[in-house]
Amino acid sequence: MKKEISTRNRVVFLGIIMTILFLMLTARLTYIQVIMGRTYAKKAVEQRLIPISISRIRGDILDRNGIPLTKGKQKSYFIVFPSFYDDLKALYQIIGSMTGLSYNDFSATFKKSHPYVKLEILNPNLELEKDIEKGTYPGLMIMRQNERYDNSSIARHLIGYLKRSDNTPQSGLEKAFDKYLNSKGEEIVYAIADAKNRVLPGLAYKRQRLYEPYYNVQLTLDYYFQEILEKAMDKYSERSGGVIVDVDTADILAVASRPNFDQNNIEESTNKKDSLWAVPMKSFAPGSLFKTVVAATGLEKGLISRDTEYSCSGEITVNGAIYRCHPSIGGLGDLNMQQAFAYSCNDAFIDLAIQVGGQSIIEMAQKLGIGQSLNIGLDNDKGSLPSKSEYAGAGIGNLALGQGKVEVSPLQVAQMMTIIANGGIRKDISLIKGIIDQSGQMVKDMSKEQRGWQVLDPSTAYELRSWMADVTEYGTATNANSDYVGGTAGKTGTPQINGDTDAEYYGWFAGFFPRPNPEYVIVILVRQETNGGDKPAKIFKEVAEGITHYIENLEQP
Repeated sequence: MKKEISTRNRVVFLGIIMTILFLMLTARLTYIQVIMGRTYAKKAVEQRLIPISISRIRGDILDRNGIPLTKGKQKSYFIVFPSFYDDLKALYQIIGSMTGLSYNDFSATFKKSHPYVKLEILNPNLELEKDIEKGTYPGLMIMRQNERYDNSSIARHLIGYLKRSDNTPQSGLEKAFDKYLNSKGEEIVYAIADAKNRVLPGLAYKRQRLYEPYYNVQLTLDYYFQEILEKAMDKYSERSGGVIVDVDTADILAVASRPNFDQNNIEESTNKKDSLWAVPMKSFAPGSLFKTVVAATGLEKGLISRDTEYSCSGEITVNGAIYRCHPSIGGLGDLNMQQAFAYSCNDAFIDLAIQVGGQSIIEMAQKLGIGQSLNIGLDNDKGSLPSKSEYAGAGIGNLALGQGKVEVSPLQVAQMMTIIANGGIRKDISLIKGIIDQSGQMVKDMSKEQRGWQVLDPSTAYELRSWMADVTEYGTATNANSDYVGGTAGKTGTPQINGDTDAEYYGWFAGFFPRPNPEYVIVILVRQETNGGDKPAKIFKEVAEGITHYIENLEQP
């Protein structure tokens, strides 16, 4: 009897255990099928997806009107899945002519890639492309994307570039504003494949954008002003730099540098001398352009006026150092200071520098933005001004003529000219307007409040403007004058350069137009054998006329 009870208990216990296990299994299956069904189904599908990166997602750098400076032309590509094509010759007959590749090069790409091959379409065939996009050719798809840079990209030295292998920023605004531009995401197309990694015909491709929030950076640059500047520089010079500034707002409208470089082929560009230099950000000897600072100092101190007389004998000696002026004609003879400025008389301005003293000239230069980096949102040279020991004695001659330890950047010269054009009021030149989100809203306004402050007496600024008008009217830069733009004004510089095997002298021209009421400042530096009144002045004129023509067309109804 006891044995029967014991057996019955064991059966009941076993039944309970089996029931519990069955219920647990049922619950688990219910959890997997009902609750986690979609998740596991999604994972199963994802295991059969082949990801194809179309492009890295990154914010754009825009001009002041919202025109992208980092959106090149659209390119088209074949995406080929080799598992569909055992006979590459047959595939080559279909698309080979569109790739521009020889059969050997075509077939070689398939040996290197798996599970897909990406080939650029160089010779479009619209009818064939339509058929491919309809799915007529399984295992073959077309992908279209915009390149970030192409051969029409402008402002390249300012924009900088990304490393092609991993999309990391290497220079320029791309690097300086990477925290805003970089979304750390990409656009991906998924092709659906079977267990053997073969793309399944007849199934749609899945396109997906994976990114974190990112932003666009808007500049003060104007796309069309930039084009005008670059075309003029390309016409006259292989090594140069240029800046355009709006006088009223102090906004930088264009910045260009030559030689240019290929943002998609940096290895080739590094073989070209100075091709990666952003010349307007660098500093160089200004030569006689610096006489503008000396003249401003003399006028502010009341030591000279336009009618102050001077006799140029062709040379002046300072502590045993001889400085010459137009020695081929024995000097400029009798002239007043306004004429001395127009003809860039060395004797007169060395004599003036001795009168006003080196320290006063240095202080004036600093007021005008020289000898300090400018806060434009991008690194730029601070240049250099000589110490007291360097401008003492004979060194005052080098200071007066913008040589020796004197170095300025085109950006600093643009700042100085903007002050003079604004009647002595300093408004700091600027480059960045702000950060914009994907809806077009400004999320960080970086534009500067341009109230300005007086750094030159208005009478000094207007006097300098008059002197600069004579420079283009009859002086050293008649090549820069243009009645079409309302007249021009400015100053030349032709510094002697040491250490450059391509040129012994550089050429500067910096000025503004129209003459009566300046609206635009233009600074040109040519780093080739020239003088300020030649190539730089011609580039200035061409840019000024290009801007005027462009604005006239905008104003037409």
